[in-house]
Amino acid sequence: MADQREGLRKSIVIDDEGSRIGSVGRIYLDDATGEVTFLTARAGLFGQREVFVPLAGALVSDGLVEVPFSTELVKRAPLATDDPHLTPDQEAAILRHYGLPFILPEPSSLN
Repeated sequence: MADQREGLRKSIVIDDEGSRIGSVGRIYLDDATGEVTFLTARAGLFGQREVFVPLAGALVSDGLVEVPFSTELVKRAPLATDDPHLTPDQEAAILRHYGLPFILPEPSSLN
């Protein structure tokens, strides 16, 4: 898993037509599984606009992260924050922007 994260950090994000969006910025892990679920893409002129991108449906290989979204949709995505953790509300807003479903995590059982 650490290898996957390190490989992602050096990757370029491309859109559903193979056009460059920008480089990978931050990587966000699912609290329950530890899997990478979101990343940020440094888009725009000189990568000054950093936006959230879900990894759902993405293809990762050879230094590229191909996301199933258009460049325009990604560039209009919610802006990244300095917080290293996403709240459920932030996750829901990002997924809603991309037209993806948001499922609330199961509450932890108390034993």
